Amino acid sequence: MDVVAVASPSIYLQDLVSFGRGILRQGTVIQDATVENSSLPVDTLRILLIDNSVVYKNAGDIRVLDRNHLHPGQVVGSASDIAGQIGVVTGVTTHLVLAERDNRGMATGVTKGVCPSTLRRISSLTLGDFVVSGPWLGRVVEVSVDVDVLFDDGAVCRVTNADSKILQEVDATGSLRHKQKINCYFYPGQIVQKENSCSIFKAARWLNGYWNPDRYRGTIIKVEMSGVLVYWIASMHCGTDRELVEASAPPAYQHPDELTFFCAASSCSWWVSDQCFFREPRSAKTDDDNGNVAIAHDQEVEEEEEEENDDPCSENNEDVIDSNQDAPIAHGVPPTPTKQNGVIFYGKQLRKVFFEGHRRERRPQVRKHVEVEFPMSVASTNTSIDVIWQDGTQQHGIPSASLIPFDVINEQEFFPGQHVVENDTTVGTNGDNDCTTKRVGIVRSLNFKDQTVCVSWFKAGICPDEPREVECIDTISAYDLKLNYSPYYGDIVVRLVHSESTNNGASAALDGKKKKKKKKIAAHVDLSWVGHVVNLPHGQVQVKWGDGSMSTVSPHEIVVVNEDHYMELATEMGDWVEADGIDEEATSTDNNDPHNPAKSSDVENEDPAATTTSILGFVVRSLLQLTGDMVARETIYTRVFEDRMDLLRVVMVGASGTPYHRGLFFFDLQLPSSYPAEPPQVYYHSYGLRLNPNLYESGTVCLSLLNTFDGEGTELWSSVTSSLLQVVVSIQGLVLNDQPYYNEAGYETLLGKPEGRRNALPYSENAYLLSLRTILHVLRRPPLGFEEFIKDHFRRQGRFVLTTCDAFLRGCIVGDSHATEAIREQPCSAGLKLALTNILPSLMAAFTEIGAEGCEEFPKSYDLNTTH
Repeated sequence: MDVVAVASPSIYLQDLVSFGRGILRQGTVIQDATVENSSLPVDTLRILLIDNSVVYKNAGDIRVLDRNHLHPGQVVGSASDIAGQIGVVTGVTTHLVLAERDNRGMATGVTKGVCPSTLRRISSLTLGDFVVSGPWLGRVVEVSVDVDVLFDDGAVCRVTNADSKILQEVDATGSLRHKQKINCYFYPGQIVQKENSCSIFKAARWLNGYWNPDRYRGTIIKVEMSGVLVYWIASMHCGTDRELVEASAPPAYQHPDELTFFCAASSCSWWVSDQCFFREPRSAKTDDDNGNVAIAHDQEVEEEEEEENDDPCSENNEDVIDSNQDAPIAHGVPPTPTKQNGVIFYGKQLRKVFFEGHRRERRPQVRKHVEVEFPMSVASTNTSIDVIWQDGTQQHGIPSASLIPFDVINEQEFFPGQHVVENDTTVGTNGDNDCTTKRVGIVRSLNFKDQTVCVSWFKAGICPDEPREVECIDTISAYDLKLNYSPYYGDIVVRLVHSESTNNGASAALDGKKKKKKKKIAAHVDLSWVGHVVNLPHGQVQVKWGDGSMSTVSPHEIVVVNEDHYMELATEMGDWVEADGIDEEATSTDNNDPHNPAKSSDVENEDPAATTTSILGFVVRSLLQLTGDMVARETIYTRVFEDRMDLLRVVMVGASGTPYHRGLFFFDLQLPSSYPAEPPQVYYHSYGLRLNPNLYESGTVCLSLLNTFDGEGTELWSSVTSSLLQVVVSIQGLVLNDQPYYNEAGYETLLGKPEGRRNALPYSENAYLLSLRTILHVLRRPPLGFEEFIKDHFRRQGRFVLTTCDAFLRGCIVGDSHATEAIREQPCSAGLKLALTNILPSLMAAFTEIGAEGCEEFPKSYDLNTTH
């Protein structure tokens, strides 16, 4: 998720911004500086410049130029209409401006309009990359590199498995380096040192000369990958089945030459100062020092096969000589661009940026046939975006700076081309949803103000191979739909290839690897089975495959690859390694069933008598507190179990003015043996519905007081001051409140902002509908011990529940059941009204069945109101 970098809603991490004229006054936003230093003014940003230095600027003093971090499949909004409709990125076109250097490290100018696909980073594979080996698709989670270091006297050594902890970059200006983890820390031409170099350089492989304790600083002349750790995620035979993939996948550790690059991770964007090379020799137009356009000669990139048994004293090691030619390097503050005859000249300025300040440094040179190829640096980016909006319109070539990432969305946000199913509101006699008649369709458009969706419903298909025919087109409430996950824009997919034996396919792949030499994989590697989703025509999926071909397939023919962050995959691999040495007994888990905590088998394995004795005093005191004046009368009810004093069942009545008004919400509390040193364990009876950010379908209650969420100070449980009363009141007042949308972590910053207002009302409307569905579940499947209480409550309150529904149909917004003229100006959405007409018959039937008072008067008035 893209995190807002500052309080300003228009600036995000990884944005390209400017604070003056020219590319030397441009940089990438890398962090809100106040996160690291609270003494800085609010809205202070850290910006990474082309020379790797960092400057601090106020958000009001900078301008967003580009957002090349946007990617296909990402939800975006218009920067000029944050409260308006949102869309999905369907295509991205990025061009880079690169600062070039010659083989002596001197700045030669800039190259404009470079396509990222023609480039590679310092190492040809980086963290998060998707790679292919035979029939297997994997993610790079770790890269090992070897670096060759050239010293002033001409000696050269190779440091294996180098990282920033082993070698540090020499930085005369004292500025910190802020390299992305996805990019290699080292690059040719970089001056590095290790003050305590005895162990590092002594253990290195010396290609020319011998170890000398006086050598502690040198210049990197070569960076080469030595190994890659791959997390295998799919294959053309096994699909994405985790067990099958794990059972038959190749080894995790791979040599880079045995892998074929497919694509970079969607989170891998280009930052200012990123180092890169062209993948292939090229002819490019280059702006020289005088601002003229010159043609750069093709530079043949020739990879010589490395001898398996290199001799440190061979002729190859005599190529390095000492040189007294100056090659100054510096990382000074960029000068202000100068303008002459209407043209801004960058060449000389770039030379100053990279090379001024160290004219006394002597850099050793290498002979011509082993010259150092210096990387290029990203100076700027220019990105245009294609978007399909919720109303079905498509736009192409939108400047990326005019869009903002919009990752904070509700479940009821749908987009054209998505597959959906009916979110059936009927509840069977056993309390379960009736799933037998659900229809499947495809979204044509959504009206975000009305919360209504135009859907093309498919005819029931007999065979999955048959094309789906549209049965009808209908407009339905967004609250009555659920996403039926299917391939979508930007997804990486695998086409399943039937094989007689998956194991045979895996064996063939492994046999092939043994025959390969350490060189690049041939160009004929089959990539026709892995690709990207580029379009969704008429319910089908158009895929661009890895071999460059394009085809349209049915959704069932392909499998979507889950694009988890590479760090999560690396962590999971670590867990596997650790788990291999743990006894089964030690890894056994508790089989508690939170749905019925009253059973003795559901509680920690301890002596019940001892538990009762140790905590009885606290239980009685807490129960007495619940009858105090701090709790509103007839809003919280409790029940204890005589044989288990450590268990408590609580029911809360939804407060007036909230989406939970007059509903019943059940919580089970268990006091651990360490109570009150530890908080009680709380389980919520959700019936599979998520009607609040703090109440999960699994029954988890997310609250700092319960140690299920981060907090500080009085937000956390205290054995001295905290009590059951505090827990119950916190749930009633802080969780089941009038604006539950802002309960989500971090969303409180959106309070009063356009994107917050856009999402808060639909969330409350959906929470209200889920509360009504919870009423149906509670009536059909009442928690033990509250059967008669529930019936009695809704006999008295049923007609008021229906009255509130009727008020919403007449124009009230959720949270206010009294329709006034002011409220009618912004009434509840048409989608809520449509959803209410679907659920009201079930509510009326349930209330009538228990003999609720006054329900007989509603069918007539309900029919009248639905015609308004």
